[in-house]
Parts: sequence; C-alpha cells; structure tokens
Amino acid sequence: VKSMQSQGAKDNPELRNMVKQKLVMDELLQQEATRRGLDKSEAFQQQMAAARQQLLAQMLVAEWSKANPVDDKTLKAEYERIKAQLSGNEYHVRHIMLASEADAKAVLDRLAKGEKFDKLAKEKATDKGSAAQGGLLGWVPASQFPPSFTDALKKLGKGQMSPAPVKTEAGWHIIRVEDLRPIKVPSFNEAKQGLTRQIQGKKFDEFLNQLRAKAKIEQ
Repeated sequence: VKSMQSQGAKDNPELRNMVKQKLVMDELLQQEATRRGLDKSEAFQQQMAAARQQLLAQMLVAEWSKANPVDDKTLKAEYERIKAQLSGNEYHVRHIMLASEADAKAVLDRLAKGEKFDKLAKEKATDKGSAAQGGLLGWVPASQFPPSFTDALKKLGKGQMSPAPVKTEAGWHIIRVEDLRPIKVPSFNEAKQGLTRQIQGKKFDEFLNQLRAKAKIEQ
C-alpha cells in the first residue's frame, strides 16, 4: 500500500483489496513455481543473484543519500551561479553550416535572390541533423553556442539573418533568428529538487570513484 501511495494512489478499501488480491495471486504463482522445481534452476539462481546485487546497490544509494543531504546554502549558491548564466535572451534559430567560406557565400547569394532558407539548409548544410529540420536548432540560449556564433546571434533581431558567414571550429554558418525572448529562469523552489539531484549525483560519483580506487578489479 505504501508503495502504491508513493505513486499517487489513495489508501482506501478498493486499493487494499486490489493489493491483497495481487499478493494472493503472487503467492499462488510462487507456490506452483516451487512445486515445479523452478527455484532450483540455474536461470532462477542467476536472476536471484542479479536481483540481490541490484537491490543492495539501490539500498546503498538510498542510505548514502539520506546520510549526505544537500543544505539550502549549497543549493542557493548553485542556483545563483546557474541563474547568472541564464541571463539575456534565448533564440529560435536556424542555421546552414558549410565546409568553406566560399560555399557559405554561394548559399548567401542564393538566399539574397529569394531562395528559401529551409530548402537550402536541407540541400546544402553539412550538419545533417539540423539540415533535416530545415536548419532549425530550436529555442537555445545564446551561451550554448561557440563564442563567434553567440556574438553574431546577439546582433540579430527577429527575422534577421547574418550578413556574412560566421566561422566556428565546426565550419562556416549562415544564421537566421526566427524569434527571440527573455530566458525564463525558474524560481529557487521550482529548481530545488533538480539541483539537489544534480549536486548529490556529483557527490555520489566521487564516492563511487573512492570505492573504485580502493578496490582490486579484475576484468
């Protein structure tokens, strides 16, 4: 019942009857499987060993998490650090990435003559992932791009396109801003749960690395 409640179910007579019937059915199946000797099979023993290993690992994670809570001071410091990085606008961006400046200029000329951006992205872009979407990258904060891309992006308004190709380590880009909007930063309370998981995850990785460093591992 507690397990079902943790998933949002309400404790009531209907729930308890359902749980009881499931327990009865599980017990009937377990008894029949034992009668047939399935508990002595190699497959059962292997799965039991794997289940035991997984369950113990889960219990250790739960115990470690309880013993290593993240205090609000740490959470707020991390929240403020991330919040500072999320200032400014996010952009609904399309781009066409080309292998050379000459290729990029040739595409710019075709765009200037009225050819469609998404059509040319599908036809010419070397970035096949976004090319399939007509060059669309979706809503992305400017800080997620390489510096030269970000600098060019910040100079563009809604519906504007970079007047010249923009060079990054990946290639030469023609950038178009479909739209832009201020980045919506979640409140501390909205971000708290995710931040807790993130910080605890990093700390637990350190704990795992310590276990690994102490262990003798044969492969």
